[in-house]
Amino acid sequence: QIDTTIWPSWVWEAFRSYRYWLEMFLCLAHLPPFCTFTVTASSNGNIVVYRAETIECCIALFRLYLFWPLLEQIVFAKMPFRHAIGSYCNVKVGNAMAFKIVLTSYRGSIIVMMGWGVLALVGGIWLRSGQLTACKT
Repeated sequence: QIDTTIWPSWVWEAFRSYRYWLEMFLCLAHLPPFCTFTVTASSNGNIVVYRAETIECCIALFRLYLFWPLLEQIVFAKMPFRHAIGSYCNVKVGNAMAFKIVLTSYRGSIIVMMGWGVLALVGGIWLRSGQLTACKT
């Protein structure tokens, strides 16, 4: 269904949501220029030192989820009467439907491969940032 409520009600509802504040933290968190620090820990006799830039890079990689709404809009742009179809068939037109359309299209296997590639790349960056600073004492 189309939400036709006036804007202040959904704005205040968004401010009360924990998802809004989590997204604000992920999108607005950054390291100011010329500010750096190190976090030191000890593990099995090893001294592990993380620089602030490494920690911020790992946090910034969580922003990759922002590509999903773009993909969702691209998928639904090709459906001219999606709200009418959704209300007539009593189907929720949202994330799940966009995901099903993407995976059942002829590009579905390519998108799955790209998703695994991005996951491997992000996981490799996190793993390498953890290994790079591990020093044996």
